[in-house]
Amino acid sequence: MVLLAAGAQACGDQPRAPRHGAATIPPRTPGALRIVSWNVLNLFDHHDDPLLSGRWDDLPMATPLGRCRAIAVVLRRLDADVVALQEIESLECLLWFRETFLADMGYAHVASIDAGYHRGVECSLLSRLPIEKASVQTGVLLGPRAADCCGQTERGDGESIPFRRPPLQVLLRDGAGERVGLFIMHHKAGGGKANRWRREAEACHTVEAIAAWRAAHENVPLILAGDFNA
Repeated sequence: MVLLAAGAQACGDQPRAPRHGAATIPPRTPGALRIVSWNVLNLFDHHDDPLLSGRWDDLPMATPLGRCRAIAVVLRRLDADVVALQEIESLECLLWFRETFLADMGYAHVASIDAGYHRGVECSLLSRLPIEKASVQTGVLLGPRAADCCGQTERGDGESIPFRRPPLQVLLRDGAGERVGLFIMHHKAGGGKANRWRREAEACHTVEAIAAWRAAHENVPLILAGDFNA
């Protein structure tokens, strides 16, 4: 199993050289599952969502086609079996991107579940492996002591706050019947005392969710991937 994190700044019609990590992609390892994780930074399609307006109107945020092509160039070069994505507008956007730019890549299986985040972006998945199930735990509230698992001393203002981008939990099954789990993360970004506390609280809740998942899926390998903002 090979896990890669894509970090190229895909702009214009061609991807730029990566700011961090290797400039070349390692060759495929025979028999290995290749998984890529990439925060593509606000991938929005060109269809207006009538439910979004004002500050969060989606149409002005439509991703330029040149940048979409650049993202696709990187994904084609990586040639992953499973692609974990962060900051995708919606399932409809993911399907549009796949059909428009990656239709011949074999990504027959997709997952993207709205977690209710006000900015309208979510964690998503493109996969050549069949998806047995996919879910997001919504309605999670992080209380003022939710970061105790890591000894975090900084707290919020005493009010419970929502876990706005909970992980996308996916169970995949390969052609041989082997199963693998994937948690696709996107923790709170930004600095400051409040955001540091939120990020730690989100991580602690995710640790609990992982424990519950593993208890329900004994002997199934689990991969954590995504944007930890750490």
